[in-house]
Amino acid sequence: MEIYDKDGNQITIPEWNKLHSDMDYRVVGRHRLGRKKNGKSRRLVSTVWLGRDHSFDDEDIAIFETVIFWEPKGKKIFDEIYCRGYSTLQEAEQGHKNAVLAARSRKPNNYGGWERVYGRVQREKAQEMRDWTKRSKRR
Repeated sequence: MEIYDKDGNQITIPEWNKLHSDMDYRVVGRHRLGRKKNGKSRRLVSTVWLGRDHSFDDEDIAIFETVIFWEPKGKKIFDEIYCRGYSTLQEAEQGHKNAVLAARSRKPNNYGGWERVYGRVQREKAQEMRDWTKRSKRR
């Protein structure tokens, strides 16, 4: 398993453990959006350094990850609705900004569509988000 620091340099597991335990180092961005008032859903955008390569192909490493979570009306737990990996800190910072804009607007198409990375369950969550977006536009 290959492990990298935020600059893309390979590091050892003990070095990764030390860096990973430092929240200031690990967190690239974190934004909470929306309110619970009037039954509106709350959204959370989180971008973090993972260190370990989480890519699904052999081309680019993915050592950063942006995830958008939302807390649907009546639920007390966040559901993951979007996930995207990045190779560099600069890509991760820009990806976080784009995800915040998309989550703030509640329009899935603002960020190329909600990516469904976990099969059927993710597709159902993405459909719930699209339905929720349509309902919120009618208000």
